Amino acid sequence: MVDLVSAGSLDSASAGALIVGTRLGPDFSGAAGWALEQLGDGVAEHLGSVEFEGKPGQVATVPGGPTGFGSVVFAGLGDDPDAETIRQAAGAAGNAARRSATVATTLHLED
Repeated sequence: MVDLVSAGSLDSASAGALIVGTRLGPDFSGAAGWALEQLGDGVAEHLGSVEFEGKPGQVATVPGGPTGFGSVVFAGLGDDPDAETIRQAAGAAGNAARRSATVATTLHLED
């Protein structure tokens, strides 16, 4: 069963995992930027060390630290994602977050 809950902002939300879309580069804007700001510079360095570039199909999971989320899953969207790319990113990120009892996402906010 899936329960959909709308949270006002990431600052007040919590879940076992948070899935955020990341554009090619990687481009840490939007929710991905919020996550990096909350988690600190070491996370960007870690993502670089595992060669996460924001390519479609790429996912990288890090501990959620002080965010209110157990983990943060960065899901690659590529340069100009369409609905199918976002769907595939959601599937890959959902697989990465499969052990979490609750999952929040901002992928539905992607253009």
